[in-house]
Amino acid sequence: MTPTSVYLGTSHLASGFCGDQWWSAAFLCPKCGEVWGRIVRAGGDWHAAHVPCPKHGGGSFLVDLLWGGSSGCAETAWKQGEKFLRANEALLRHEFEVAMERSKE
Repeated sequence: MTPTSVYLGTSHLASGFCGDQWWSAAFLCPKCGEVWGRIVRAGGDWHAAHVPCPKHGGGSFLVDLLWGGSSGCAETAWKQGEKFLRANEALLRHEFEVAMERSKE
């Protein structure tokens, strides 16, 4: 298995193993064009995931980490994704904050 690292801007949020990864993703906001996050998988090709940034009502990595087939975690079961999230407190905190912001809308 290849290790996965998650970045919000330049801040490192998480590292570990998240299923059978085979490429990296740059999170590109379709509203402003900012690359606001990255999921880095060593040795894999890159692709863009069009996900709104935190300034435009988005900012969640969960779709990519937990939704099979979205960008390389095709073999990742929900339980593997949940384990990855629980093992990385900064990522878990970020996802909680994003969810709280969305609940205000």
